[in-house]
Formats: sequence, C-alpha cells, structure tokens
Amino acid sequence: MRWPSGLLASRTDVHTTTCSAKLTYVVGIPTDPIHWQPLAVGFAQRYATKAQRAALAVRDGSGCVYPGCTVPAHRCIAHHIRPWDDRGPTDLTNLVLICHFHHRTVHHGKLAITRTPHRPLHRHPPPTGHHP
Repeated sequence: MRWPSGLLASRTDVHTTTCSAKLTYVVGIPTDPIHWQPLAVGFAQRYATKAQRAALAVRDGSGCVYPGCTVPAHRCIAHHIRPWDDRGPTDLTNLVLICHFHHRTVHHGKLAITRTPHRPLHRHPPPTGHHP
C-alpha cells in the first residue's frame, strides 16, 4: 500500500491504520505517479471527473453515443442517464457521452437514453407524454 505521498507503507503501518477504520473499495485510475481519480463518485459531486471522462471516451467509442454522430469526446457532455437531482449517481454505469445537440434533444423530451441488460445503451424516443 502507498501513502498519499507515494511512499510505501509498512505492513505494521497498514494494520495500525486500518485496525479500527471503515474501509471502502474505490476503483480509480492514476493521473500521475502519486495522484489518482475515482471512477465512481456517487453523489459526492455532480460533474464527471477527468478520469471518468477518459473511461467514457474508451467505453463509448470516443465520442457522442448517438448513432452516426461524429462529435469527438472532448466536445461531448458526460450526461447522467438518471438525473443527478433525481438520485442518479455520478458513476460510469449512469453516465454516457453525448454531444450538445443530442443533449438538448434529451432535455427537450425528444430522445431518451436508458440501459438494458442486453445492450449497454439503448437510444429511443421517449414514451408519449413524457416530460423531463
């Protein structure tokens, strides 16, 4: 185990520190030799981290997920599938890269993005009478 400074912690240090601690497993990616960013932040923050955006670019094909859209990842929004203010976590399972045009289309109620067990992303028009 490494301390935040990057130095290795001894086995005794680890046992002493974790003896009465509540531990949580957090998946993250390194941003430099010492620092890292989490890939799941839950409700701690609303906006995707740089690490999450990098992971989304790999998962979502480096740009907007709308079929045929060619807007690159750096010009896309990390959109919450379930809105953050409706208890949608800022986690990769609830985020998708989408361009500004398709993001507005979602928020105007003309497009919905959901996850299904068989497909990682399913894009479809929202049900009739749906208002975000």
